Amino acid sequence: MFGYVMAWVNEPANRLAVELLGVRPGDTVLDIGSGPGETVRHLVRHHQAGFVAGLDISPTMGQWAARRNRELIESGRAEICCGSVRSIPYPESHFDKILACHSFHFWPNPYNDLLEVARVLKPEGKLAILLRLRRRRGRAGLTDEDVQQVLRLLWVAGFTADVQQRLRLLFFGSGLCIVATKRL
Repeated sequence: MFGYVMAWVNEPANRLAVELLGVRPGDTVLDIGSGPGETVRHLVRHHQAGFVAGLDISPTMGQWAARRNRELIESGRAEICCGSVRSIPYPESHFDKILACHSFHFWPNPYNDLLEVARVLKPEGKLAILLRLRRRRGRAGLTDEDVQQVLRLLWVAGFTADVQQRLRLLFFGSGLCIVATKRL
C-alpha cells in the first residue's frame, strides 16, 4: 500500500526532475532512490532512454520495482539494484544523466556520496536533485541555508557552480530542483 501512495504522491516531482534533466533518446540514466520504479518505466517508455537503472536501499521497494518493470528488465532496457548511493554498482562514467528525487536528505555522507555520483556520471553529464523545502517551522524539508550547503557541496564534488533551480508547487508543498553538470 505504501508503495502505491509513494508512487502517486511523488509522481509530479519525479516528472519535474526528468523534464529539467532533459533526457534524450538513447541516454543511460540512473534513478537514485527509485522506490517502486515508476520513474524507471516512465524514462524508458516516454523518453526513450536507452538504459535506466533504479537504485534503492529498500529490498521491498527493489522487489516491487523489479516486478513492475519485468518486461523492461528482460529486454535489457532497465535494471533494478538494491543498494546505497555510498557504493553505486556501476563503472566510472557509465551514465549520461542521474536523478535523485526526495532521497538526497537520506544520503549518509552527502559530500562522499556526491563524489560517488560524479564517479559514475560521464563528463558533462547532468545530475538533477529534487529537494523538498521547508517553508514553515515544524515541517519536514530543507531550509534556504540547507540548500546553499547543497550548492557548495555540488561545487566541491566536481559539478558546475551555475546550477539551474526552479521552484514549483508539489503535492505537499514546494520543491526545488537543482540541475548540475559534471565538470570535465
